[in-house]
Amino acid sequence: MRVGTWPIRTTNDSGAVAKNSLVWQQNGGGSGAIPAYQVVFSTPVVGRWITVQNFRSGVAAGEAVLAIAAVCPTQPGWCEHPGSTLEMVNCDNDGIMDLVCTDVYGRRGVRLSSKSCVSDDASTGWPMAPSSLCPAKIPVNLALGKTSYASSNYINIFPASYAVDGNMDTFMHTAFEDSAKWLSIDLGSVMKVTRIVLWNRQDCCPERLANAEVRAGATVIRSNADAALIGQNPVVWRQAAAPAPPAP
Repeated sequence: MRVGTWPIRTTNDSGAVAKNSLVWQQNGGGSGAIPAYQVVFSTPVVGRWITVQNFRSGVAAGEAVLAIAAVCPTQPGWCEHPGSTLEMVNCDNDGIMDLVCTDVYGRRGVRLSSKSCVSDDASTGWPMAPSSLCPAKIPVNLALGKTSYASSNYINIFPASYAVDGNMDTFMHTAFEDSAKWLSIDLGSVMKVTRIVLWNRQDCCPERLANAEVRAGATVIRSNADAALIGQNPVVWRQAAAPAPPAP
């Protein structure tokens, strides 16, 4: 792969390909398990024209396919912390792929081409970029990492936070003697919710969600002192029978 200022439009320009700087080489055979190669430059390269050449010899006509998407450049240090995921999405429909960074704690930032792909927190919205940045392109888990409360905590090692930590191997657990169990999640502000996914415990005990109700509203539920107010938030879903794992 080469990047540079020499224009390459037709086979008549092939002799000029090498005038653009070589920035990447594929060593060995490609893999069908790798749908895309991401080439990250520690120092940005400068150029207008991108060329890819030296495809496998003997390729049948129509088999070699090249697609290059214009994309906001990655930047060292941005979205490189543990647990982060970087996705390329054309958020603002200008033909240039924007970068969306999310992590397991629910933090989010978006680098938009319409904002010159800058990476400062004020422009990307990090760590609380609203869903209006890149709307409907990347589903946003509004509950992930948010403050949560429960009516009790079984032997003090299964806290409410385990319900929203993004880890399917953990789960919250109320005390067995708790006769009025509840879990409450504070989304931080009034949100427009389009879907709720409620995962059951994965290893056993699916019957414990029998007749469960999910409510959503503005009434604050933080402690057992607020339990009498739970009914002020409307029911949005009710489990009518005991589900079987591993269905959510």
